[in-house]
Amino acid sequence: MKKIKIFLNPIDQIPKWLNNLARKGYRLKSVNNFVYNFEKTNAKFKYFVEFIGHNPNSYNLDYINRLNNSGHKCFRVPLNQMNISYGKIKFRPLARNGAKISTSFDNYNKEFLIIEFTDNEKINSIISNNDIAVSYKQTRNAYIQGAIIIALLIAMFFYKTYTQNNNNWIILLGGILTILLVLMIFLVIKNHIMYNHYLKLVAK
Repeated sequence: MKKIKIFLNPIDQIPKWLNNLARKGYRLKSVNNFVYNFEKTNAKFKYFVEFIGHNPNSYNLDYINRLNNSGHKCFRVPLNQMNISYGKIKFRPLARNGAKISTSFDNYNKEFLIIEFTDNEKINSIISNNDIAVSYKQTRNAYIQGAIIIALLIAMFFYKTYTQNNNNWIILLGGILTILLVLMIFLVIKNHIMYNHYLKLVAK
């Protein structure tokens, strides 16, 4: 069974969706951007999503290899799920050293990692509350970077509107970008709240 699904906030929405399907007997078989392929099974599984786009590619490959060797299937999915591209490069100033330049050949469009667990396996045996806090923090940072870029584009559109006698197309595009900015700010706040929540759990 194949399903097409796009998520605004993958770190929260993907595991809830996958775990709901897993309870109905569907196991994730493969993922290609926003196309998810499932197989029917009697076995019980559950899923967790972690942000890894801030790590160097070599670290991520080693991490995935260790998970695979311990019996966990892993799938990589993008932050921007509508972005289907190859040969792109992106600067990520908030990422760790070694991951600030991201390309289609390493971490670009592969920011999230879906990890499969057996139903009776404890997720925190592998993923700590600190790891979860870091995932939310880095997801928040990714959205902050997107919000800054959109804000700069809005400023450019407003400047063009001022200098080009209220061009209707420029006003329309500026309005669309403003809606996107509001959405991006919402995602920043939501992930920041979750980051603080797990940070408090770490402190206990």
